[in-house]
Amino acid sequence: YGGCGFEGGGFKGVNDGSRFTGNYVHDNNSGGVWFDISADNNEIDHNRVDNNAGGGIFYEISFNASIHDNEVSGNGNGGGCGWLWNAGIGIASSSGVQVFNNTLTGNCNGVGETQQNRGNSSISGPIPSGTPYNLANNDVHDNSITNSGRTGAVADNGANLATRNLTWENNTYAGTSSFCGINC
Repeated sequence: YGGCGFEGGGFKGVNDGSRFTGNYVHDNNSGGVWFDISADNNEIDHNRVDNNAGGGIFYEISFNASIHDNEVSGNGNGGGCGWLWNAGIGIASSSGVQVFNNTLTGNCNGVGETQQNRGNSSISGPIPSGTPYNLANNDVHDNSITNSGRTGAVADNGANLATRNLTWENNTYAGTSSFCGINC
């Protein structure tokens, strides 16, 4: 997709301890809501995120988030659905993320978790510099996912995701949505 590409979206932040709530993020020619680069301890809740060319909510190379009670629809249809990209909710090489009570409809993919070699945190703050960006200790539960491709996790760096404490429980899948587990 054109637009801002990798450098922006409806919202892009490198935040610690923030709450992004009660917003309507829609119709951007890029992603919707994007936290990036060592963000830590953030809450993303009670938002409506619709019709963005890229993914809806994206938490990338960061730590500890609660993503809940959002309505996420029609996102990611401007860039291709391969490898769990452009998900309604995407988690990229991030740990300690809880995704629950969200309603996802008509997105390129549902909840997509991806692991790549992304190095280590170099920003000092709540997370010590040198902490690796790993997909680990994430819990995806009690979400409703309809016509939103695949939900699961995948790695392109040989990581054994079965040892990373990634869980999916009590999610419902309807229409073209499916759960593909680890190594989608």
